Amino acid sequence: MPFVINGVGTWYYGKKRIHTIRETCEFCNRQTDLSSYDTTLFFVVAFIPLIPIRRLRVLRSCAVCQKHRLISLAKWEAAKSSDSGELLEALKSDPDNRETIMRAIRFSMAYQDEPLFNNTVEALAAARTDDAEIQTLLGHGYSYFSRWPEAGEAFEAAVQAGDSEERRESLAWALLKQDRPDEAKPWLQHVLDNKKRDAAGMVYHLVKGYQAQGRHEEALEIMDERDKVFPEWASLKEYTEQRKTSTRYRGSGKKVASAALSSPNTGYREGNWTSNWPRWVAASVVLGAIAFYLGSAFWIGKNRKVYFVNGTNKPYAVVVGGERHNLTPHAAMPIRVAEGDVEVAFGDDKPGLEPVRCRIETSFWGRPFANRTFVINPDESAVILEEETYYAKNNPPASRKPTIHFGNSHYEMSGIDYEFEEFPQTLQVKKSTEVRKTGVFLFSAIAPEEYAEMVEGLEPNRQAGFCQKLLRLDPGETIFLHWMASRLPSEETMRFVETRLADRPILVEWHRVFQSMMEQLHPETDLRPRYRLLVAETNSNPEALYLLGRCDPDPVESDKLYRQSATAAVPSGYAFYSLGYRALSEGKFPEAVQWFQKAFESLADKTLVRRLRQESLLASGDYDALLNSLQQDMVLPGRRRESQMQMLRVNAIRGDKARTTQVIADVMRDCAPDQRVAMQQILDSLVCCCQNDVGGYLRRNSGKPSFETAFLEGQPVRAAELAKSARFPTGVVLGLLWLEASLAGKKEIAEAHFNKLLDELKKAGRDERLFGEVLAGRQPAEAEHAERIHIEPSAKRVLLAVLAKRQPARSAELLALAKKLDFQHDAISLCLAKYLQKS
Repeated sequence: MPFVINGVGTWYYGKKRIHTIRETCEFCNRQTDLSSYDTTLFFVVAFIPLIPIRRLRVLRSCAVCQKHRLISLAKWEAAKSSDSGELLEALKSDPDNRETIMRAIRFSMAYQDEPLFNNTVEALAAARTDDAEIQTLLGHGYSYFSRWPEAGEAFEAAVQAGDSEERRESLAWALLKQDRPDEAKPWLQHVLDNKKRDAAGMVYHLVKGYQAQGRHEEALEIMDERDKVFPEWASLKEYTEQRKTSTRYRGSGKKVASAALSSPNTGYREGNWTSNWPRWVAASVVLGAIAFYLGSAFWIGKNRKVYFVNGTNKPYAVVVGGERHNLTPHAAMPIRVAEGDVEVAFGDDKPGLEPVRCRIETSFWGRPFANRTFVINPDESAVILEEETYYAKNNPPASRKPTIHFGNSHYEMSGIDYEFEEFPQTLQVKKSTEVRKTGVFLFSAIAPEEYAEMVEGLEPNRQAGFCQKLLRLDPGETIFLHWMASRLPSEETMRFVETRLADRPILVEWHRVFQSMMEQLHPETDLRPRYRLLVAETNSNPEALYLLGRCDPDPVESDKLYRQSATAAVPSGYAFYSLGYRALSEGKFPEAVQWFQKAFESLADKTLVRRLRQESLLASGDYDALLNSLQQDMVLPGRRRESQMQMLRVNAIRGDKARTTQVIADVMRDCAPDQRVAMQQILDSLVCCCQNDVGGYLRRNSGKPSFETAFLEGQPVRAAELAKSARFPTGVVLGLLWLEASLAGKKEIAEAHFNKLLDELKKAGRDERLFGEVLAGRQPAEAEHAERIHIEPSAKRVLLAVLAKRQPARSAELLALAKKLDFQHDAISLCLAKYLQKS
């Protein structure tokens, strides 16, 4: 081995006639690349070659442990010349001699001489297609020099000339090296059929071939057959890791490369000019290094790589330095820019957006060695993760939590090893060492609810502007439309929303927000003429029909429009949603399930309909379908905890103690240690609600005052004091307080709560205002009429109980509907129970 101490010593310099094969190293016993080549041993200073000492032939140098064998190049050449002279003479005198041809093939492999193999042996042996032994040896020669297509042809000829299991296996290996596992598979069938133990490793590599193509289903089938034939090896680490890989990526199409099959560095090459440059190196290196350093510092300053990231769901164009670039959704594009002040303007199709300005700068003298990663996110909405990972032979340390970058237009990071590319699955490390790598990635698999929480974490004065910018780039980001509408003054939201109402195709969610705002701000305005015109302009577009139905106060007329929209050639998913909502509010649960299912299949944004679809399944008692839906939601980003809570609710309602216990254990296992006490209380309280266990609920929430605990303990005054902090809508809380005061005969208190309830309903939507009119006696109180007032069931159940108390003649029908709508099994169900029992 060469050596260097304090920068001075000897080292190999230059490689010629390089031959690389992939085999097991005799020193470290690892399968890796083994290279043989001609080189020169130099006296070096700081690895700069100064004085040549001697020429050597390095034999089978290991890419992992670097160990190898050495022989003087002069002795190597002398032995080769002596042996080759005799061989060439024999070939010249009798080129068709079978034994001489075979000896020549072995000679070319022994001396790693591909030119000899190409120019002499190949021409003589290739024509002997009827000679199985020659073709077999020729195939090994091609394999030795990594010419796998020719190796495959030779082995195939050998099999045809004289079939044998060994030749079949050699042919299969050549096909696997060419990424052709389907063709290799039949040639290895005998290994399984005959239970050939010493060839079982070929089946292992066949599985690797399918995994390299991302075909994990086929890989698992082969593994099942292999482990059945060789059960004693099924528990080997290599076999279990192989199965774990395909099980993990089943159905994903993810390609898992095999180092043994790919081997991109194997084969023969001549080397380059560096091996012939032993003199005048020091001065050239110093001058070249200075010139290179200054030149690279200047060039990098003028061509700094900056990643431009589009965090939206829509493509858009930016103009940088006069050049237009199209940014793909949820992708990073490297663009070269000059360091200094950088202005990023949006394309002409995105009016109203101010250019993004930032400064990209590094020190001139440190640029070539400054490992800086610059990211510009013009839309400011990308979620960028800065992560680290460790590679070690045994038990790598746990990586710290990733750093999340969000909400800014540009970022600068240092020390990044992998820029917007995945960490490699494996990395070669030395024994007892660990390697730390860092990477920056674009994270797009985030639930809308989590995304909204991140926006809420921005500075308050930036939140509305952030949403407006994102919506100008992608009007389909409707979660931020609703988020903005809930925080900006209504008039300001109206002005912003009205800018996109003329867009085509129709932006339904923008119209929904506009209609809701108009209903609150200007309830006297009749929007039907405007939307009749929209229906006419769009030739009865289903979305326009839906929007017209939504602003029609007549439930019968709006129902007709919804059904017309839902039965169009291309129906509106929103019409399905509204029909489902109406059916759910009217207690027609099976019908609601059908409509919500259609809406779920039609609407791109599943967030709108997912919760109500699952509520309708709960209400209809279709627990198996609900559990199946929740199980599917478990894998969605940000949905796991909510799905677990709903699964707990269903199992507790069914009285399935075993599954209830299991779900609680799963939730607690996922929970952070500092949150487990609070989470256990929440879970136990939920189970008590599902089992109508008021005493258990109060015990688990003792010492934690809330509206519902005070109410259940018979303390209405205390409950009223806690009403403002209640987790439920104000109308629900006021309705319960009125019911309790009425039952207790406290007329003045009841009247005060009732008046507050009417005021609260006046501030809500059209249906809530209508219900307030019914409660006040200004509208008919028939049960059928109340049924057609479409309010969310969790609130409607309480309002119906209030109406039943105020209209005793209709109480039986009203309470029957209230009981149907009380399917949530929550704390309000416990509070409401005694009032729903009254006739």
